[in-house]
Amino acid sequence: MDIKRFNKIISGLKKQGIKIIRDEEMDRYLKARGAEAMTSNDGEFIYFQQGATPAASAVFEELIHCSQIRKYGQIEYINADGNKEYLKREIEAQEKMLRNAKAYGFTKNDISNIENNLQKYKKAWEEKGYGK
Repeated sequence: MDIKRFNKIISGLKKQGIKIIRDEEMDRYLKARGAEAMTSNDGEFIYFQQGATPAASAVFEELIHCSQIRKYGQIEYINADGNKEYLKREIEAQEKMLRNAKAYGFTKNDISNIENNLQKYKKAWEEKGYGK
C-alpha cells in the first residue's frame, strides 16, 4: 500500500479513537501468527508490523473487522458459538475484500491471498458442520 494512503487511513482511525500499535512485542506476536496486522477483540486497537507499509489487503481487512465489532459486538471465544462467529466474520471480510478489490487497490498477490484465505475459512466452516 502507498505510504500516503496508509497514513491517511491511520489518521482517520485515530480520529475514531482507534489506537494503532507498531512495536517489537507485537512484531514477534504477529510474525508467530503469520499475520501483518490484527484487530483487538474490542476493536479499540489495530496492530501492524513495524517497518514496511502493510499490504492494502491487511489494512482493509482490519478496517472491516473494526466495523464488524461495532456492528455485531465482540466475539466470545469460550464456546463453539464464538468459533462460528469468528469464521462467519472472516468469510464476510474476505468476500467484501474480493468484491471491492479494485477500489481498495489490491494487487494480484493480495487477491490470490484473499481467495486462499476465503477457501480456508469456508473449509473450516463446512468441517464444523455449520451449514449455510
